[in-house]
Amino acid sequence: MRSEAACRLAASTVVAILIACCLSTRAEAAGGAYAVDDAQITLLNTCQVESWAAVADNKDLVFASAPACSVETIIPVELKAEVQRVRVDRFWASTISLQAKTNIVPVEVGKVGLATSWSTTFDMTATNVAATFLNVPLTYGRQRATALPRQCGLPP
Repeated sequence: MRSEAACRLAASTVVAILIACCLSTRAEAAGGAYAVDDAQITLLNTCQVESWAAVADNKDLVFASAPACSVETIIPVELKAEVQRVRVDRFWASTISLQAKTNIVPVEVGKVGLATSWSTTFDMTATNVAATFLNVPLTYGRQRATALPRQCGLPP
């Protein structure tokens, strides 16, 4: 059973994040046009691989693969390394994104889950850091099979 102080802290954290999202003057991309993160992490001590490809009529391409594993440190953390190979207007580029995500409030049916994730993207073609961001995904668990993710990101 949670103490009243812990409930107040969780509620004030969620309210502060919602206010920060509402006051945002611009949106930052979370890795692409279709990238959406949720507040869930993979099951503890398991791994998964997500891979996808996108092809446009103008012959632009995106190929991506993202292995992720959850490990127990002080708290459970999901570690992910996403590799992308992209072709835009006959020019090729490669990126690697390293991400660490942890649950603050687990996603449960009928409740809002909260997580934080930090990610850095390295541009392997230009050999520099392309982006670094902090993301705070919120997910409302509607049923076991569906959820409504919302997120806001803060550039450094």
